[in-house]
Amino acid sequence: MGVESDARIRLEGRLETVERLAGLFEVVPAYVRDRQWAVAQRALEQLASAESSAAIAAVRKMAGEFPELGILLGRLERARFRAERAVRAAARTRGVIDVDARAELGQLLADEVLYEARLRSPLSGLMVPLYGLIAVAGLLTWHDSAAWVGVLMLAAFVTALGLVHGGSVFVLVTKDRLVVNRLIVPLDRVVRIQTDCLERYRPWQYVLGIRTERSSHSARLPWIPQELVSALAEAGVAIDRFEWPYGGQHFNHRERFKS
Repeated sequence: MGVESDARIRLEGRLETVERLAGLFEVVPAYVRDRQWAVAQRALEQLASAESSAAIAAVRKMAGEFPELGILLGRLERARFRAERAVRAAARTRGVIDVDARAELGQLLADEVLYEARLRSPLSGLMVPLYGLIAVAGLLTWHDSAAWVGVLMLAAFVTALGLVHGGSVFVLVTKDRLVVNRLIVPLDRVVRIQTDCLERYRPWQYVLGIRTERSSHSARLPWIPQELVSALAEAGVAIDRFEWPYGGQHFNHRERFKS
């Protein structure tokens, strides 16, 4: 009879409980990425249950006699740490900060999401073809040093364009908050939001001006979808909509939305 078999018999099922917990926590980050908050919350609740605590304590007590059990406990601890880190990261991205991962999952489950998107500039999809054309131009003019100056200038321009318009912007509207990347604004503090024109692409970013009771914020977006404006209106936010061209203090159209 091997050591592992002996340990299993003496632990009377507690070893299987710890193994099951380790396997469960190893897949929690995938559930978090898929926003399956309920599944992740059940995993954390299982770890905190009396049965799991008793099983972990029994395995830890016997780990001095069987080193393999210490390896299993280390696996469980690493999996738990990664799972909680994934939950905390997702919660912060969505504007939720609480004392522990279980509380944050509870908030994420309770959220009434009105709008959620990762907005990307249409221009960002042209970066690869543009660099391809630059590479072809470089090959065709490799023998002409003067032509290379133009190719390098074009490459610099495209790179600058990519820095301005590359990446994406995460936007979330729930019943109680607006999240734009790292900007988190409680909606009950918002006095008014000003927007540029909607659903039109242009070579510079749109601005979402957010005025609260005590401060003002601005968020830059590739464009402002009508669904975002509708979600803010549903949450009861007053909105001033500025049509293109947007000229600072000047506007030629205003809409006020109410819930």
